[in-house]
Amino acid sequence: MKDDNWEKIEYSQLSEDWRHRDRLFFVIPSIIITFSGVVIGVAFGYITNLWIRMILLSIVVIWTFTMVVTLHKNIFLKKGTEELLEKLVNRNQILEGVSQGGKVFRMCIPERKRSWIQRLIGHKLILYSSWLCFFAVLLLLVATVLQICFDCKIFP
Repeated sequence: MKDDNWEKIEYSQLSEDWRHRDRLFFVIPSIIITFSGVVIGVAFGYITNLWIRMILLSIVVIWTFTMVVTLHKNIFLKKGTEELLEKLVNRNQILEGVSQGGKVFRMCIPERKRSWIQRLIGHKLILYSSWLCFFAVLLLLVATVLQICFDCKIFP
């Protein structure tokens, strides 16, 4: 009986971990795009000193790359948690809506049939858009460095 209770607790914690990582998957790209957009707007709208602009864009490039790597890591860990949940469910025949002490917790493993929005978006499109944001900021940084080095007017 104690072993059965431990598995329900493990299932509950794995489910919570999966939900947390699923939420992060959709939050991280919006943070990347918002932060990058604000800093790029400030750098090109208000700052005329090219050195300060270059420093700001360098910070954004480093930060965006870090967030994209974090997004990849989050997906990797989410898939690992999903596999552990599936193994636990298959091993113990835990059904959806198992109650423990009056509390009902639901199985959070995504079904094989995805909703239309998941098929439309998918993980790859979100990852590709995050990498696209990174390379766009990197291109702006390179253009700013070229503008400093060769004293040419790429941007006003």
